[in-house]
Amino acid sequence: MPFVDMSAGAFYEPILVSDFVTNYLRRDLTRPLSYQDRIKVKRTLKGLRVELNHTERVKHYKLSGMSTVPAQQLM
Repeated sequence: MPFVDMSAGAFYEPILVSDFVTNYLRRDLTRPLSYQDRIKVKRTLKGLRVELNHTERVKHYKLSGMSTVPAQQLM
């Protein structure tokens, strides 16, 4: 009889956060997210560990929320 190992957690494939959100919401990200979409994405990504490797050192962060301002407007 097959069984499920409950101690094993879910594993995600390495993917850009923007690509994940596009696939999750099944829409393009050319327009800002609605309030409902932002809440859905925030709940899904909260606590997820991400890796930033755009500098010489690779850094790991745990996601805690989302900005209401589109990334293109952030400085």
